[in-house]
Amino acid sequence: MNSRERSQGRFSPKVGKNLRISPSSRRRRVFLVDRHVLTRSAEAGWINRCSGLQVCGTAGGTVQAFRAVKLLRPDVVVTEIMRPHDLSFIRELHRRHPRLPILVFSMLDEAVYAARARAAGAYGYLTKEAKLGELARSIRAALREGGRSAWRHRQSVFYENRNPSSLAVCRT
Repeated sequence: MNSRERSQGRFSPKVGKNLRISPSSRRRRVFLVDRHVLTRSAEAGWINRCSGLQVCGTAGGTVQAFRAVKLLRPDVVVTEIMRPHDLSFIRELHRRHPRLPILVFSMLDEAVYAARARAAGAYGYLTKEAKLGELARSIRAALREGGRSAWRHRQSVFYENRNPSSLAVCRT
């Protein structure tokens, strides 16, 4: 990472030195991938206000994201799908880190892209039309259930006492 990448917000790890946290009070580390700086900033600010969650870093592109995930070792990755090669990013990230839950947070139609995200290795899919609390609940569900193997259970995980209109269900 060079100073230019850091100043342009392409890679922004937030790692505290000499920080000791007991396992019971540990905030779960979330890494955000979104090519829009304003969106990343808003998502990070909101997630950091959620109990038990902390954004450990952000990236605006795939190269920076791969490097940062390897360095920061987050508990979950939240990424967007904007272009076809974003599915390739999810596929490669899942290949490199098969136990790392990947949650897609996108403005694209879930009827089309949820199944593609699942095939690429994502745990779940949430549209950006979702209510604020849905993102935190979806992140926690991904952390609780972990990885791709939980996908077939996501309907009960994500829909329990919730409005499913903004969430996708991929039936197997």
